[in-house]
Amino acid sequence: MRREGGNIMVATGDSVVDSRDTAKKRFDDWSRSYEQSFTWRHFFSPVHDIVQAHVLGVQGTHILDVGCGTGDMLRRFAGEDAERLVGFDESEGMLAKAKELSEGLDNITYLPGSAESLPFDDASFDIVTSCVAFHHFPDSKGTVAEMYRVLKPGGHLFICDLTQEGLLGKIFLAYGKHKADDHYFTEATMKALLMEAGFREVASERVLPFPPVMLVFGFKER
Repeated sequence: MRREGGNIMVATGDSVVDSRDTAKKRFDDWSRSYEQSFTWRHFFSPVHDIVQAHVLGVQGTHILDVGCGTGDMLRRFAGEDAERLVGFDESEGMLAKAKELSEGLDNITYLPGSAESLPFDDASFDIVTSCVAFHHFPDSKGTVAEMYRVLKPGGHLFICDLTQEGLLGKIFLAYGKHKADDHYFTEATMKALLMEAGFREVASERVLPFPPVMLVFGFKER
């Protein structure tokens, strides 16, 4: 593991493979109780409320959620005139639970894979979201580039994640239960990442004070 630009990064090679396998097992095990947990009720679900409100403020019927977990974000959009909803995650356990919870919602599809290699054609989606998952993706730059690629011109990206910014962020990440392969950004460094990929009108909001959570968003120029 190394630090780059103030963000925790993971070295390439066997360590990444081992790290990803360990992470997938961790989330596979968690999937069975994920939406019944204290963390879900008091953190993840309120964060999803915030992201949902922002997404409903833009136009789009084709939505991709990267790091979808048990599919809560997509189930929220299923009744909002969405035509195509796709959840993408590395954890087979999370995807199995997502499919179970989404039974009867024919406009939702779930697929396994790595965020830095999205199996979709260019310009496939109007909206891409990622909710409290981005810090798990080893190749941050490659992941944002893929999100940009699969968005249609005029499409919107929303990334909501924990931030290492400020004293509260540093305290939380120093003493919380975080893994060596996790890596976190400030609002400034996340916005820079999106702008480097080509996103326009990139902005951010601090949506929770503690744990410190940011929402960073931008759009792909027409």
